[in-house]
Amino acid sequence: MRRRKTGLPPPALQKPAFLSRLPRKLRKLVYRNYRQRNRFHLYNRLGLRLLLNYANYVDRLLIIHEPYEAAQIDHLLREAHRQPFDLFIDVGANLGLYALLMAGTGRFGDIVAFEPDPRNYRQLVTNIAVNGLTTQIRLFACGLSDRDGTATFLQAHGHSTGMSRVDATAPAGTRREHYADIHVPVIRFDGHFTCSARRVMIKIDVEGHEARVIAGMQQLLEGNDCLLQVEVFDGGVGQVDARLSGLGYRNYASFGHDRLYRRA
Repeated sequence: MRRRKTGLPPPALQKPAFLSRLPRKLRKLVYRNYRQRNRFHLYNRLGLRLLLNYANYVDRLLIIHEPYEAAQIDHLLREAHRQPFDLFIDVGANLGLYALLMAGTGRFGDIVAFEPDPRNYRQLVTNIAVNGLTTQIRLFACGLSDRDGTATFLQAHGHSTGMSRVDATAPAGTRREHYADIHVPVIRFDGHFTCSARRVMIKIDVEGHEARVIAGMQQLLEGNDCLLQVEVFDGGVGQVDARLSGLGYRNYASFGHDRLYRRA
C-alpha cells in the first residue's frame, strides 16, 4: 500500500491560554448547553472537527478543553514521528480521537478502527467523515476477541459510553443496573487480517477484555514489530503482562492505567 506523505507535526494538545486562566467550573458553564445537553454539536478541538455531546464524559472534557489522555497521546504521536509505522490499530475506538490524530500525522500506511457500541460507532463514522478521512481509516462495527461470534455486551447508561464492556470479562463489582444488555459481533484479529514484517502501533481500550483481544492477535504480535498501549486495571495487569511477555514484549512505560509495551 502506498504511504501518504508525511504531514506537519501534530497540533499542541494544550487548551487556549484564556481558558487556562478560568476555573474548571466556569469553563464548564461557558460551554454547557442548558437546553440541549443530550444533543451533539460540532467543535474544533486538537486540530480536528469533532461531533461531541456535552452529556458524555470524554466528549465533555474535550469541549471544555480539559486534558484527556494527553500524556498517552503525546507519547504515541512522538513515537509516530520518530519512525514511520505501517499500521495503526485502534481497538475500542470510541469517538475516534486516537485514529483521527494518528491519521493526521501522515505516518501510517494503514489505519483500522474497531468499535462495538452502536452509539459510539455512529459518532465515530461522523467524525471520520467530517475530517475527510473516510478513505484513510477503515472502520469495523465489531469488537475484537479471541474468537469469532457474538458477545453479550453491557452498554453503559448515563454519562460515559466509554465504560461499555463485554459481559464475560467485566471487572468484578460491575453494577449491572447501570448497563443495558445487547449483543454485538466480535472477531479474532488473526482470523481476518494477515500482516508480516510490519511496524504496527496498537491502542487497546476495552474495559477488561484486553487479554482476550491480545490472544486473538497472537500471530500479528509474533510476526511484526509492534508497539502497544493497553488500558489495564490492577486486577488484569499480571495476566496481560504474562501474555505479552510470552510473546516477547515488555512493559517499558505507564501512564495511569495505560501500559506501554514493545519488543524485549
